[in-house]
Amino acid sequence: MNSPKIYEVALTLIPKVGNILGRLLIQAFGSAENVFSVPPGKVKSVQGIGNRIVAELRHKEKWLHQANEIIKHCQKLNIQITTITSPAYPYRLKEIPDAPLVLYYIGAIDVLNRPAIAVVGTRKPTTYGYYFIDSFFKDLQKYSFVSLSGLAYGIDVYAHQKSIENGIPTVAVLAGGLDKIYPPEHVKIAKAILKNGGLLLSESPPHTSIHPALFPARNRIIAGLADVVVVVEARRKGGALITARLANDYNREVMAVPGSIFHDTSQGCHFLIKTQQAHLIEEASDLVRLMGWDEATAAHRETNLPELSTIERHIVKLLLEATDYRMNMEAFNIHAECALPELYTALLQLEVKGIVQVQAGNYYQIIPQWLPMLKRYLL
Repeated sequence: MNSPKIYEVALTLIPKVGNILGRLLIQAFGSAENVFSVPPGKVKSVQGIGNRIVAELRHKEKWLHQANEIIKHCQKLNIQITTITSPAYPYRLKEIPDAPLVLYYIGAIDVLNRPAIAVVGTRKPTTYGYYFIDSFFKDLQKYSFVSLSGLAYGIDVYAHQKSIENGIPTVAVLAGGLDKIYPPEHVKIAKAILKNGGLLLSESPPHTSIHPALFPARNRIIAGLADVVVVVEARRKGGALITARLANDYNREVMAVPGSIFHDTSQGCHFLIKTQQAHLIEEASDLVRLMGWDEATAAHRETNLPELSTIERHIVKLLLEATDYRMNMEAFNIHAECALPELYTALLQLEVKGIVQVQAGNYYQIIPQWLPMLKRYLL
């Protein structure tokens, strides 16, 4: 018996279907599985469905075979799949009309339940742009949120780096498949994103080759996932302004950093501000006011952390300093400095509290979603 997921993956493979028509078909017939089994006449009753799509749907086994191959590749690569009908699908993204039917991801997808700030901009920023991002994330580190960007050169990758440095989980939305990080120079930061409780996300299945049309599509996902999009240095034309336009279309807040009138990297931001497509932002407090955040929001990071005993805190510190945040019982016996019964009790309590997970070989590892908060308050 095939899982519902395979039918949704298969639907994305059919030429001319796309995300909007695919969603209409699922809504019309109740599930992607039903789409492949209803009579052709009923399929054609859905607005936008022509003879070619009806003909392709008849090749059900072909599309299911291809979808199954994608799912098997994902399993080998530890890539997870969520679909638009799944409860795990990001709720903000589900609101947009052209939301992807299928998302491929590695990491903690639940992190997208937090308030989300997208930071985008030019691939060739000035020192001014870097300085703004430095101060922006430093000033926001006490708040509970997730940052978003596209792992591209310039503003994107710097936003990811500064998020990690300030203990803020960050999400990289990629244009191509997750099996091959693009650009390849950013493989190291992609690994750091995951190590620090973040997420790598794409609508492209593994082995998808990079081509220009994928980047605007990627930008719509960033805009759809965000509560607010912050544009830091952008030329008059480019991906950052596409993201800002899409964010406005999706009824998201947009903010832009002003700069020198003599520098082309400020032209895009000034255009957004002048045409009232973006709020002016000079510092992080401008965003805090716009979003209506308060001290309760800031305290959310700390109050979400379960209370830990002295021994539990000591064990967590050991794990934070260990490779991949994991240790086995032999290592604990050497470094924990407590009796074995106390050690077992503390590890059990950390597992019950959802801070650590037990892995094969009697290893204990910190659950990734807790890493930013634990680093901030225990190191």
